[in-house]
Amino acid sequence: MKPLPLVLMLAACSGGSVPADRDGDGIPDRYEEEFGTDPGEADSDGDGIPDGREIAPGGSDPLDRLSWPDGVWPDFSANASVSDAGFAIGQQMPDIQLIDADGQTVSLHQFYGMVVLLDLGAGWCGPCRTVAQTAEEEYQARRDDGFVTIHLMIDGNAGEPDQAFLEGWRNQYRLTFPVTRDPGNPTLEELDLAGVYDGGIPFQVVLDRDMTITFAGSGVNPLPEVDSLLGSP
Repeated sequence: MKPLPLVLMLAACSGGSVPADRDGDGIPDRYEEEFGTDPGEADSDGDGIPDGREIAPGGSDPLDRLSWPDGVWPDFSANASVSDAGFAIGQQMPDIQLIDADGQTVSLHQFYGMVVLLDLGAGWCGPCRTVAQTAEEEYQARRDDGFVTIHLMIDGNAGEPDQAFLEGWRNQYRLTFPVTRDPGNPTLEELDLAGVYDGGIPFQVVLDRDMTITFAGSGVNPLPEVDSLLGSP
């Protein structure tokens, strides 16, 4: 259940009428200056998340575009510019649509402008579990530089992953980045057709800030590539 908008929470607590909120972001106009947000702009930092949702309990910083509440993903897709879409090295990956552990649709291009590590794995894969054990730590160490990991589970423990498997994977490893599935695994098929997929898992794809594939492979640490891209925001 989504949290009650702040403007309604305040009204409920005070027993009074709903205060003015010109931009509809959940923060009454008279409090916007206190929070440093813009009373005429519902999303002050441009991350696709209304300011009121960001400052709600368990939220994040409405003035930091790289800060968002757990389980809520930013949306920078309006900034996307793609001229050479494809699944080969050197091409901009298309805007694939995935389903996360909460059943939400999450698109790749929501993270346009960030360096993305797309990690394809399976529940029965021992090396995938080893990678998952340190994935959150590695993500948090780079998040403020504009980095995100996406786990794309191509298989569960025996067959195509379902929501229960995604939730279990996320919770077991305490992951706060998107843990997703791709029904029918069309992304894996496209990577294979492009000659990029080498047949192993975990298979990891690194995308630069304009979604160009700069690295793809299994059995090779992708973090040096990630770090080289983060060095030039």
